[in-house]
Parts: sequence; structure tokens; C-alpha cells
Amino acid sequence: MTAYEELLKRAYELYKADWCAVRGYDPALVQKAEMEDMQYNGEMYASIGEFEDCEFKDEEYMRKLLGTDYNSDMSKVAAEGKDPLLIGHSLAGRTRLRNIYEVANFICTHGQYGDLHITHKDGTPFLDTFGIYINKITDMKYREELLKVLIPMQKEIDGTNKIDKTEERNMNKFEAERRFIQRMKDNYPPGTRIMLLQMGDDPHPIEPNTRGTVEVVDDMGTLHCIFDNGRQLGIVPGEDNFRRLTDQELAEEKDSQKRQLTEMSEDELYERNIIRFDNFDDFFDFIYDENTDKADIINDMSQQMKRQLVSENYGERFIEADGAFYYNSECFTQMALLQSDEEDNAPVYGM
Repeated sequence: MTAYEELLKRAYELYKADWCAVRGYDPALVQKAEMEDMQYNGEMYASIGEFEDCEFKDEEYMRKLLGTDYNSDMSKVAAEGKDPLLIGHSLAGRTRLRNIYEVANFICTHGQYGDLHITHKDGTPFLDTFGIYINKITDMKYREELLKVLIPMQKEIDGTNKIDKTEERNMNKFEAERRFIQRMKDNYPPGTRIMLLQMGDDPHPIEPNTRGTVEVVDDMGTLHCIFDNGRQLGIVPGEDNFRRLTDQELAEEKDSQKRQLTEMSEDELYERNIIRFDNFDDFFDFIYDENTDKADIINDMSQQMKRQLVSENYGERFIEADGAFYYNSECFTQMALLQSDEEDNAPVYGM
């Protein structure tokens, strides 16, 4: 009997004893009912198979059940097989993965609902995915063995049952890259404000903690940005460290912009291609008289609807400050701001 089988058997006996104790039942009578394939007082504990699929995989429950023996028992089980004991992290929680087949099944089951992370039992990263496709893995020999089991499962899910050998070898890589690029485009649309924490290997790097605005994410996943210091440069995920600005930082920037705008003279506004309107009606008439041939219909809208229309279509092009409306035909997120000397919040690297 393997260490795993021995542990399962012993844990199951402890589980049954605990089940009876909680209910005040005599274990002998309950066992007799079980042998006769009957229930006891209208209920019965789980079968060993059900226990293995549920309670036995619940780390918190098993620690309580085994007590101080838990760590040594699990170490024996992990040391017994050639595959390392891994922990799968998904939306459903944590799952112990004892072999390659369990890892492949975990990826194909839970990867359909989100990206996954698999770690060693000490928390060290081992593998992560984009859905059901491998993104990164630390052990390439393990990867080769895993793909032998994983790829047929993936084919059943994505319908690619007829793939030539070249496509089969590259499917995980290409699909992961495609999903990554799409995710970057979704997470960093044009106008997104970011902070560059550290540039990678660049001969003329931009200073750390410089803020900027995303212009576009290209088909390689590179973020092309205009930085507040006037430079334009592409940020490469995985090489450069960066993050989005927090809601608090964005609010602070908006307040700073408002202060700057209210302090500018008419000449300063003109130099920056900014038009100032003293009230909303003048601002609204300017926008829609200039940009649509249906101004009469739009002007019949209520004040609330007009404001909503302006916000949805021109939200990044105007700022309201002290009752006045400041309009920029480009985008206010690209307007240079003074860098704050205050310490920034804790960095989040990469994406």
C-alpha cells in the first residue's frame, strides 16, 4: 500500500469517528447500518471515494483531522512519487495536485473560468496559465511530460482535433501570446494613465516614477505612451515595470488640473489650445453646433441628458472647474502636470 493510500485509509477512519461523535452516534451501530447498505437515522457519512474528492482535498479540514501529524504525513505522500506535490490556485480555491494527470485535469477544468497559478507547497511559483494554455513554467522537462497529457484535453475543449505536429508544438505559445496581447489592449485602452516604475535594458531610460498616458497598445503587446516629461516611448511588459494610477491618484491629478486651469490667463489657455466657457449651455452649443448636423434635435434634450451625452462622448476632452468648462480638442490626460514630491504607494510590477 502506498503512503497516499495509507493516509487516505487512516484519514477516512478518523473522519467517520468524527462524524459519529458530532452526532452522538455509536460508531459500531452506524458501521453495521453501512454494511447492510442502509442509512442510520436517515443519514450516512460519505463513502471513501466521496471523502477523497471532498474532505481529503480540504487542507484546513485535514489539518484539523490529523493534527500535528499533518505535515509529516503529507511529506511522506509527496516524497513517494516522482512528481512534486503542487498546489493549484483557481477561483474555486486551492487544490492539491499530486501528479501530472491531476495538474492537466486541474488546468482544463478550472482554466475555462480564468487564469491559473500553480505553486510548490512552499508557495514558490511553478506554473501559470492563460486560461487552459500554459504561459510560464519553471521546469521544462516537466512541461514536456505535461503537454503529452494536456494537449489532447485541450483539443477536446477548443475543438482543434486535427492539428499538424508543428501547430501542436506551438499551440500553447501562440495562444498564450494572443490572449496576452488582447488582455493588454483591454486593460490599457488609449488614455489610460500609468506610472513607469523602472525601465529595463534601455540606453536612454525614462526616470523611475514618471507618469504618462497610453496612446495605443500594438499587436506585440507594447504600450506606446506619451510621458508627462514630453518623451514618447514604448513600454514592454515583462521588461519594464509599470502600473496603472490608482483612483486616488487620478482624482488628485484631476484636482491639480482644475487648479492649473483656473489660474491660467487667456493667453496661456490659447497657447495650449484650450477654450474656456463660462457655463454649460455655451459649451454644449459650441460642441454640437460644430460637430453635428442634428444640433436642433439634440438641443431639445433635457439638461441631464445633455450632460450625459457630453460626458460619454467628450469626457476626456473637457474639465469643469469653478463652474466654468475648459475644452481641449485633444485629450486632457496628455496635459503636462507637475510631478508630486510625495512618496508613491507600493509598486505593482508588470501587469
